[in-house]
Amino acid sequence: TQRRQQPQQAPTLSEADHRLQQGYEALDDGALASAEEHFQRVLALRARNADALAGLGLVRLRQQRFGEAERLLADASRAAPRRAKQWESALRSARYWHTLERAAAAERADRADEAERELRKAIALDEREPTARLRLAGLLAQRGDYQAAEQLYRALLRERPQHADALQGLFETLAAQGKDDEALALIEEHGSTPGLSRRVGKLQARVLRRQAEQASDVDERLALYQRALALDPEDPWIRLELAKLHLQRGDEREAHELIDSLLLTHPDMADALHAKALLAAESGQWWDGLRALERIAPAERTEPMRQLQHRLWLQYQTQRVGILVRNGQPHAAQAVLQELKQ
Repeated sequence: TQRRQQPQQAPTLSEADHRLQQGYEALDDGALASAEEHFQRVLALRARNADALAGLGLVRLRQQRFGEAERLLADASRAAPRRAKQWESALRSARYWHTLERAAAAERADRADEAERELRKAIALDEREPTARLRLAGLLAQRGDYQAAEQLYRALLRERPQHADALQGLFETLAAQGKDDEALALIEEHGSTPGLSRRVGKLQARVLRRQAEQASDVDERLALYQRALALDPEDPWIRLELAKLHLQRGDEREAHELIDSLLLTHPDMADALHAKALLAAESGQWWDGLRALERIAPAERTEPMRQLQHRLWLQYQTQRVGILVRNGQPHAAQAVLQELKQ
């Protein structure tokens, strides 16, 4: 006689427990893909299993997928409210970094007020973590609220005196307020701080550049920019200001050499190409400016770059019209003008 086929048994609790154990062991070992697979399997068996939800949330936290981590850890806490405290720290961390992501998205979209609100929410979630405070200070400085930014940087430095980013932010904020002596004294005191030492030349150059911008005497401005360039030779904006001074003195070759020499060693530097296009606009070399901007990848072109490109294109086409008229080609000139109107 044939043996009766046994009905397939539903997954047992011990199977789910075994998967959970393997998932957490993989998580402890940093094997995130394996951990994810085990936790997903448990959730396929028992969709509201709090330990599997939390485990997958921890995987997402390690993967820096903070929005998903926040949702999963919150779901775990709701599924097992009596044990919610054990996931409280991870959930707060996920919320903190997810809030920072929203702040960054708002900044990219030029929604500064929204970015500030999100940053302040993040600070309320974790007052000790410096990232949100640093970003808020930077945002305030960009708005010109230098005093508020300075207070934030100083408060952070009272807790972490050697924090390189906070030191740099404070330096820049002091310099922006014209407190050059304080800014340079800060560098003198903390210039050897790990993470800051390699930036010292750039920071000192920034003060000299600001002093040059405010100097009324051309020779003084030239000397200050030259000192700044010696401290930060790869800064295209210092080179551009120096180049403009050379243009004013009628030394066009020296002016263009300042930018072109940087592009020899950094041919794809977007800021250097932007500087080259700006210098071309200063000297009426519209086509050269357009060619420089075309070398910048479209994804890297900022709004000022696109505006400059449009302005250069209009100037170049206007120049073409003049050449065509002088060469006795009025119909061709009219065609270009029609193109400009479209």
